[in-house]
Amino acid sequence: MIATNIKQTTFKNISYSLVAFSWPVILAIFITPIIVRHFGVKEYGVYIFISTLISLVGLLDLGVSTAISKFISERHGGDDIEGLKKLFKTANTILLGIGVIGATLIIASIFIGIKSFPSEIAGSYELYIPSFIYAGIIFFINSINSIHTIIPTAYQRFDIGSKIGIVFISIQQLGILAIAFLNGPVNDIFLLQAILALIFYFVYRKYAKSTVHKETSAFINSYGWSKTEAANCYKFGTTLFLNNLAGSSLTYLDRMIIPLFLGPSNLTYYSLPGSLTSKIPTLSGTLSSVIFPMTAYFEGGGNRDMTKNLYTRSMRLITVISTATAITFIAFAYPILQYWINSDLANKATGVLIILALTNLVIAVTSPLNSFLLGMGKLKALTITSIFTAGINALLLVILLPHFGIMGAAWSYLLAFVPYLFLIYKTEKKYLELTFRKIHYFKLISQLFLTSTLVFIFDVLLIKPFITNFFLVIMAIIISCVIFIITHYVLGFFDKDDTHDILTFTKQVMRTFKLPVKTN
Repeated sequence: MIATNIKQTTFKNISYSLVAFSWPVILAIFITPIIVRHFGVKEYGVYIFISTLISLVGLLDLGVSTAISKFISERHGGDDIEGLKKLFKTANTILLGIGVIGATLIIASIFIGIKSFPSEIAGSYELYIPSFIYAGIIFFINSINSIHTIIPTAYQRFDIGSKIGIVFISIQQLGILAIAFLNGPVNDIFLLQAILALIFYFVYRKYAKSTVHKETSAFINSYGWSKTEAANCYKFGTTLFLNNLAGSSLTYLDRMIIPLFLGPSNLTYYSLPGSLTSKIPTLSGTLSSVIFPMTAYFEGGGNRDMTKNLYTRSMRLITVISTATAITFIAFAYPILQYWINSDLANKATGVLIILALTNLVIAVTSPLNSFLLGMGKLKALTITSIFTAGINALLLVILLPHFGIMGAAWSYLLAFVPYLFLIYKTEKKYLELTFRKIHYFKLISQLFLTSTLVFIFDVLLIKPFITNFFLVIMAIIISCVIFIITHYVLGFFDKDDTHDILTFTKQVMRTFKLPVKTN
């Protein structure tokens, strides 16, 4: 790939990932309340429970799918046809085994549960035996379909995966809606999902075969075994699994401990601001999904300079854009909570929202870092950092939570990310061999501080007094973010390349949404 094509591909992939992320959220906002009302609390609870069970059994993957994606990207970048053939065959065998084991566990769980619990409890679940069987089938099909869903991403064809995913989720949600209106049971939902999984297995298979080289397309659905390939996948995947496990602990530990110390009401006051501020890393996470396969592609082709360029520019842009969002949440913290829920929440959780906004700013900045390290195969440093971060969070929760309540939990979450400062230093100095980074960060932080101060003052004095409802809150957030970017640009803090990248990305997003784009 030449530099121009790389940039165009990156922006195109990010825009499609953004659409693929946004569409299910929009659907859920409108469809979920209708489904809950039609099925009732119990039936919807069963649906959520079985869906969660499918996700939990997915832990059997042990990070192998991510490993397969990385190695496919590397082999593609290095034009290693023979390596791809062996990888495809071994990956299919592994995924088939995971599918059989997972499906067996899901289906067996309902019969074990019925025999283990008293008859008066177990009897109410016998109606849902078909749902568990369908869920097992869904897991099996999704597992053997993994290679087909991985290939478009590994080959940086996010447009394929995003379009198929949007069509799939749209049909699925409309189908569930139809079942609800026809007063169908929960069993029908999982039957629908099983049928859709089977149909889209062949859809993904078709597009996966058209994506790869002709020499390797015949091996996409072949089975075989290479001890070396399997060992590499599990070596990479198991380390990644430990990293993800530590990350899950960091994400959910506070929500498990708060009810024990402070009661369930305080969990609400803590989790609602968290659900809002978690939107800060959204763009960062979208970019990260593109960075991982692209980094692996560069590394596979021996293009470390490309990796360096992608790292420096993406980290800089993500930091600026995420800071703009975080400052907006901080400036409007009270009215956001007041008009979204009520004044009681605003009075008790405004401080929490401010701290969690800063925390999610850190998460936004470190999210691309994780993807770069995954793409370069530097899992040891990433996993050790994640484990230390989770440990610090647990220790600080025990110390701060009893004395400072949910504010203590928020501070624990923020301070737990201190080890990532060392990880950034190690990545840039040891892995990427970048120079003059201290000067770069001093300059960047100084620029962001000045821009943030000016925008914060503008928000508080000229926008905040006019906010009287939630619609105006949304408008204030949008206006503030735009003002931040404009202010940063007027002050001359954007590099010329960054300005060009933002404009190019904006045009690509508009093309993705089929909006008219002005061309020079």
